[in-house]
Amino acid sequence: MRKGQVTVFATLGLVILIIVGLVLFVLTDIYEEESTFEKPNEMTFFIKTCAENLLDEGVEIVSRQGGYIFTPEPYVIMYGYRIPVYTNSIDISVIEDNLKSYIDDNMIRCIELSDFPTFDVNIFSGSVTEVALGEAALTSRTLFVYDEKAYQVSLSKETALKELVDVANEAMDIYNSVGYDQLQLSILGASHNTIIESFRLIDTFIFYLKKGDSKFGFSIEEATA
Repeated sequence: MRKGQVTVFATLGLVILIIVGLVLFVLTDIYEEESTFEKPNEMTFFIKTCAENLLDEGVEIVSRQGGYIFTPEPYVIMYGYRIPVYTNSIDISVIEDNLKSYIDDNMIRCIELSDFPTFDVNIFSGSVTEVALGEAALTSRTLFVYDEKAYQVSLSKETALKELVDVANEAMDIYNSVGYDQLQLSILGASHNTIIESFRLIDTFIFYLKKGDSKFGFSIEEATA
């Protein structure tokens, strides 16, 4: 075997060892993280039920209120919902923050209303939720402490909400551009298989986007000549 071939094989062997080492490190880290939580039981079922219900409620609200649970000013009111008037692009992280706050702020309310017979709210230390809005799904992980023991529950919900937010930002760019016309919005909607409805209310334009079961509403100031 030539010296050059030996060098190549030695290099490949070193690369393989490094890759194996990294994989083992990641798997060990995941195992150690998972092992800090108790195994699923009746309490995790209760919390998962509430987390799922609250996530559905939160998605319904933020979808109708431009990404917010409590809409900041300025906003317009329509059918009881406060629709924000945007001047800048819509930030996905704001929607994620609103959803996780809604779940955690309302967890005890949900538990009490659900009347879980064996759940003692006095030894429940609250929850901390993480939410990630992906291309085709919304995922969440809720960590909680019950009777001084740590648990976690995870959820995944199919939704086109992120795509609708992207469409909303494109729609705003189109509306604010020179030479805007309704045809451009129609082309945008068709390219995303999304229904885009818009109408004037006082001095704002309200947009309502819909794709499948997902929806998103927002408004912008009426363009001035």
